[in-house]
Amino acid sequence: LLVDGVAGTSPEIGMVGGADLAENYYSNDPLEAGQVVAIDKSQTAGIKKTETAYQKDVLGVVATSPGIVLGSNEGNAYPVALVGRVPVKVIGKVKKGDRLVSAGNGYARSGTKAEINTWNVIGRSLENKDTLDAGTVEAVVKLNS
Repeated sequence: LLVDGVAGTSPEIGMVGGADLAENYYSNDPLEAGQVVAIDKSQTAGIKKTETAYQKDVLGVVATSPGIVLGSNEGNAYPVALVGRVPVKVIGKVKKGDRLVSAGNGYARSGTKAEINTWNVIGRSLENKDTLDAGTVEAVVKLNS
């Protein structure tokens, strides 16, 4: 990695080792890895866990162990996976390849054809989950702007 012509890392860019690109965003509320987050308009670069199903201002998923983290890691910063492979908290049954949409309360769920649009898809599941309760699936996420 070259930053300003110097090999290594900087306070703004860190190489960690996972399979996703994350950027630090800030929350006044405690968040957990795998939670689906949306833009919090009350603060600069702010996030909050999603509140409703099909939420259109979804930003990404709180990363577990991002491969690359951009931005300053100050106080209440959380790395949000914008693209790549990351565990995602889900509710309900999920099939490998399903598009994930916000289920509210920081969770995702499988979206039906009628529910899916460009603005509310978080990513695609890489594995099956056969129970109706809350759990986690590995998914590929990407930011739809």
